[in-house]
Amino acid sequence: MPTLSQTSVFDHERDRLFGLSYRMTGCVSDAEDIVQEAWITWESTEQSTIRNAPGFLTTMVVRRSLDRLRSAEKRREQYPGIWLPEPMIEELDPSEFVVQAESLTLAFLGVLERLGPTERAVFLLHDVFDFPFAEVAECTGQTEQACRKMASRARARIHQAKPRYELPGHPTQALLGELLVAVQRGDIPELLQLLDTDVEIQADGGSKARAAVNPVVGPDRVARFLVGIAAKNRDSAVRFVQVNGEPGVAVLEAGVLTTVMSFTFAESKLTAVRAIRNPDKLNHIANQLTG
Repeated sequence: MPTLSQTSVFDHERDRLFGLSYRMTGCVSDAEDIVQEAWITWESTEQSTIRNAPGFLTTMVVRRSLDRLRSAEKRREQYPGIWLPEPMIEELDPSEFVVQAESLTLAFLGVLERLGPTERAVFLLHDVFDFPFAEVAECTGQTEQACRKMASRARARIHQAKPRYELPGHPTQALLGELLVAVQRGDIPELLQLLDTDVEIQADGGSKARAAVNPVVGPDRVARFLVGIAAKNRDSAVRFVQVNGEPGVAVLEAGVLTTVMSFTFAESKLTAVRAIRNPDKLNHIANQLTG
């Protein structure tokens, strides 16, 4: 039976541990399982042997996340079509988009996919969660010098590939509203005014739902694609949600969640749409929306 102190310490760390594991694995269910496994180990560990509880818990979560990530690499190489992380949502009134850390956006998580598992862990621990390199080394089983080099390489790759976007708030929410109105009207000229020259749509169906196998790129193709999808789904219900800190929508057909979409804006233009349609990646959100 865990003590009250054990429980309170773990509860204090739980959100951080989940956030770290989710950013590493890109999978909500994996992160939940890893945090639960950490709790089981934590409650059975003699507390007098632990000098640094946050460090002990972080090390467990990092190493379990690395194991999951490495085992998932081959599956992701064989994944049909585009692979996107599992989204997380917060259901909102259209006027209440809330700013969250940029490291949680689907765009940023996609960039992290360019890093190797250990490199990703080092970058997240040091640059996102502010762990000193000595603790990063202990968590990952690397030397401090190796961690410094990995962090430097990761930082350069992140900077090179980092997508342009604006943090969400009233301006981006208003832009999303304008965009959706133009899409529903089928107003291609108006829609083109809202699209960046490099705009693209990525869709993840995982062979279990219809989705474009390749990205849809360019203003004209994206505009016509969005209008065409809307025309085929006139009876769908659309809810405004926040998807990993960015404005988005959840689409329900006959009460069943079929799609979660995030919209990335930069300089008042839409730069990217990410549509998750694989039902395996939407189960947790479907439960959330239907209560």
